[in-house]
Amino acid sequence: MAKSYNEVTRRKILTGNIWSVVLSITLPLFLYQLFNSLYSLIDAIMLVNISTTASSAGALLAQVKTMISSLGGGISSGAAILISRKYGAGDIESAKKYANVMFTIELIIISVILLVFIPLAEPIMRLCGCNDEIVNISKGYFRLQLVEQCIICLNNVFLATEKSKGNTKIIFIGNIIMMGIKLSLNALFVYGIKIDDMIYVELASIISQLFLFIMGAFFMFNKKNIFRIHYKNFSLDKEYSKKILIISLPLFLGKFVISLGKVTVNAICATFIEGDKLLVGALGVSNNICGLITNPGNAIEDSESSIVSQNLGNRNMKRSMKVFITSVIVIFIWSFIGFICVRFLFLDQIVNLFTTAEAVSQTYKELIKGIFYYDCLSIPSLAVNAVILGLLYGYGQTILATINNLVRIATRIGVLLICKVTMDTSNLENAAKAAGLSMGISNVVIATFVTIILLIFLIKTKRKGYKGMHFTDPEPEMIEVDGILVRKDSIKEA
Repeated sequence: MAKSYNEVTRRKILTGNIWSVVLSITLPLFLYQLFNSLYSLIDAIMLVNISTTASSAGALLAQVKTMISSLGGGISSGAAILISRKYGAGDIESAKKYANVMFTIELIIISVILLVFIPLAEPIMRLCGCNDEIVNISKGYFRLQLVEQCIICLNNVFLATEKSKGNTKIIFIGNIIMMGIKLSLNALFVYGIKIDDMIYVELASIISQLFLFIMGAFFMFNKKNIFRIHYKNFSLDKEYSKKILIISLPLFLGKFVISLGKVTVNAICATFIEGDKLLVGALGVSNNICGLITNPGNAIEDSESSIVSQNLGNRNMKRSMKVFITSVIVIFIWSFIGFICVRFLFLDQIVNLFTTAEAVSQTYKELIKGIFYYDCLSIPSLAVNAVILGLLYGYGQTILATINNLVRIATRIGVLLICKVTMDTSNLENAAKAAGLSMGISNVVIATFVTIILLIFLIKTKRKGYKGMHFTDPEPEMIEVDGILVRKDSIKEA
């Protein structure tokens, strides 16, 4: 009997060549994250071509938007781990139930955004440090960003279920088309019609996200989809909801904390010098340049957690560690090449993308480079962080997301405050140095911290095991039952 694409992929994840599995699952996600980084970079370039105030507003609101989106993103990431675990074990019905409960929770989050956040958009902006000038120029832009978040919540369900199945190719294809739509509309609005309103940059994002939603809806609601979303299955089943929330809330808090911390960092940087809009905008640009390397590296975190989780569902601990070692090699090769490219080979060319507009000064260019000189330490540090968290998330250790980011933000704000006391931050060069040091040092600290956590976890697991499994256990013998590959001993247990 011919096997479905999903079952072929599942068998590959559970029994195939490790290198082939890691690369084939990671590559589409890697390209997806790379294009998302380009997506953010393009928005930043478009905004700076409108004005430096628009650029600073975009940098500030990007973190506010991420704070709000962290709940929906955390829920989908946590649910994806649970779906992968059940899918790896061959328990398709439970995996499907988790998918539908996740969709129901995302609908509740959308309701909160529509009924609470959009009406309170202006007070939220002021609470996050936006001054009158930024509020006036960008409140319509921010409200549209919140509308986009509603669409993204729905897209999160599609992305989470496809990642859980290891079907990352469709994610890549959808993102390529979405990026094409985004690029075309941005070019039309900013360079063709020469619109000078931030709203049109966000309209391009909404239209491209709507395309992904239409595409995702075709897959999510399709009768042939093993995780089909159906209104009759919408529920907040206590058992399933509780498990999703337990594993997801630390992921949400981790993302929320880091975004809240960045808002705080922007607010502190805004006190360094007069004309603070330049420093905040330059910090956002530096973060985007680092993101060209670190965000694609995060694909390892996503793919690794899914592969590890599926294999743990199949009670194959030994294979989960092989996945980790392979992922370490892959991410370090990428991060090393990426670091060399953005730090030494192409930095001037990338920075020049943000300084082509007549309104942009040479000072702005030097600020970006001054911050990035230290901020680029984040590239190797976040590679370490991503690959270790990918393994630990696969084991359900999501609480580390919150702890990790609390450490990161405490260090980041601490470094900034020390610099403010010990340096003359009214000087542009010192202000850039302080901002860059806070980013670079805090990310080195969390890389060190998460490495220590990993060693503790491995020592503890080696001694006590994990849910009855041990690193020394042989890989399970597999047999086929009704077209699904399952462990032979699971049939005996049943």
